[in-house]
Amino acid sequence: MHERWHGRGLRIVAATVDRRREDALVFLKANPARFPIAFDAQGALARHLNVKTMPTSLLVAPDGTILHRHEGFTPSLGEKAALVIKEALEAA
Repeated sequence: MHERWHGRGLRIVAATVDRRREDALVFLKANPARFPIAFDAQGALARHLNVKTMPTSLLVAPDGTILHRHEGFTPSLGEKAALVIKEALEAA
């Protein structure tokens, strides 16, 4: 998704709440990301965004408005996220 819509303004940033940075790095070595990863070991960002479930995906507008929230993982998450992102970019 990052490659697909980066040119239209989409920015993807992930945050990990692993308490040990090494745990996150092991995961990322096996599952490389093509976008920035923020380390939030204290959970400050998760608390600020009221994240209760991992993973949680948020689509945030440039003004900070949360346009879409998805909690948990489902095999069709990518398809659903692509539709929501496409609609948000077309509305912008």
